Amino acid sequence: RSDGTIRLFLPSGELASTFSAGHEHPLSELAVSPVHDEYIIATVDARSYVRVHKVSVRQRRFSREEKQARKASKVDRIAQHFGSQVNVTVLHSRQIKLPNATGGHPHQVLCLTMASQQGTKYFVAGHDNGTVSVITRNGTLHARMQTGLPAPIEGLSVHLGHVVFHSGGEWGFVDLEALEARVISCPRFEG
Repeated sequence: RSDGTIRLFLPSGELASTFSAGHEHPLSELAVSPVHDEYIIATVDARSYVRVHKVSVRQRRFSREEKQARKASKVDRIAQHFGSQVNVTVLHSRQIKLPNATGGHPHQVLCLTMASQQGTKYFVAGHDNGTVSVITRNGTLHARMQTGLPAPIEGLSVHLGHVVFHSGGEWGFVDLEALEARVISCPRFEG
């Protein structure tokens, strides 16, 4: 939601958690980690501030006092497996201000994703001026790449460390190893 409220749902459709992303400006994009061993949510606002949240999901357990109270209770009991079986907590991890472009002019982030290359994890951002930025997890600008396209980067997709972008009917990929963006030309494709 643009007001900064994020809702997390279980696969069953049950609401697991609601929290504020903590931005001062409207949200423009949200990204989740594609890596199976971590639960990270990154959000970016209209002023290019990225906030990173760590999500922890655990099996719900009753405390010793809750177990004793359930045993001592004489009223009708509800099965302990009724309702949510997980405890979801969200912790704000860090805030990153994406650096301004050369010349000091800020460019709005239109899309955001997370990718990894040889074990190193990155945030990849597409800007309204057709550039792509690669930022390390600690907030350092790793690379800024010109795509050579006059249109803004409209979307980023990632799969197993491969990042694809699309912009104004054109598309290409970001090579995280060589730190370059390549536009793919399809001369026989129509439509």
